[in-house]
Amino acid sequence: MEDSRQSGEETFMICEITTTTCRPGSVAQVIESDYVPGTGIREDACGKLEGCWTTEIGPLNQIIQLRSYVDLDEQKRAAGNRNHQPRAEDLATTPSDIVNREVSVFRLMRGIHRPATGPNTYELRRYRFKPAQVERWTGLFLGSIEHREKYSKLSALLSGEGNSQDEVCHLWPYPDLNSRTAARAAAVNDPEWKKFIGASGGHLESMQSMIMIPANRSPLK
Repeated sequence: MEDSRQSGEETFMICEITTTTCRPGSVAQVIESDYVPGTGIREDACGKLEGCWTTEIGPLNQIIQLRSYVDLDEQKRAAGNRNHQPRAEDLATTPSDIVNREVSVFRLMRGIHRPATGPNTYELRRYRFKPAQVERWTGLFLGSIEHREKYSKLSALLSGEGNSQDEVCHLWPYPDLNSRTAARAAAVNDPEWKKFIGASGGHLESMQSMIMIPANRSPLK
């Protein structure tokens, strides 16, 4: 997926990260539904599904979906579709299984890289920044990413919009957890990546990480 260009100005594809928290033991039932979990809205009314995962390490009983849109207008139309009251029969099999559902909107700053082989284990890292520090950190990150990607490939970098404006997410695929451990250990010892770590840490307020497994319906494997 490439960044689009219009009238000589750079524009960015819009993405959503949707976090659906399920009742323990119900994730498989919810994730196999033909509907966006908990809404009764068909998939084709809610953007392009890029990836769908279940959480393995970190917050459990969650479904993470990544969807892409051409622009904010398309994303807002999808949000409007979700806000329509669904028919009772559409939700008959899933509403009691949904504990909570959150949607965060992002600009796609880089990606989406699709691994040639799979299935993979994915790590989603979510960083919260001090006010007005996202742009500087993102510049440092993109200026140094070639040194990190000597050890594993970045799948996507996303910068928050609206209520998520002080947040950045980056998505990393690995063949397995041992590969993740090896790649991260090598990167930490890379002199150029060390420079990025030293220059960027002061911009952050908090860091979260979760390990995820692709669902059968996930395009990203």
